[in-house]
Amino acid sequence: LLDGPDEGRWIPLYHPSKNEVMQGEVEIMVTMLTVKKAEQKPVGRARDQPNRDPELRQPVRQTLNPFDPLGSLAIILGPDLLRKVLIVGICMLCLFLSCSLAVFIINDVLSAYINMAIQSASAAKSGMPSMPNSLG
Repeated sequence: LLDGPDEGRWIPLYHPSKNEVMQGEVEIMVTMLTVKKAEQKPVGRARDQPNRDPELRQPVRQTLNPFDPLGSLAIILGPDLLRKVLIVGICMLCLFLSCSLAVFIINDVLSAYINMAIQSASAAKSGMPSMPNSLG
């Protein structure tokens, strides 16, 4: 490399209307050369060849995967918002399952009381004492 440091300086980036919230960072490195040194070691623009001083690597980008929906949601929403969405979703699922089970339980209890009322009414008509059904 040239006679300077290998790493640049990281500059924080802020949104114009949200000055207190950092939106990202960019690494900047400026190297001052004489014309002679610049002609001896030419470099390309951006990532064009010759790519040196410093070498600009391709950025690592995350891609959405249709076979990993939670991973894709984590990329889109971010891990904190995804955690909140999953907690709310699991709570809603538990509430739905509880309500569904409550309907079946209430249905069974009501049908048992109705059957007991029907048996006692039919026993009263026939004049026999009512006996609870021990089989059902």
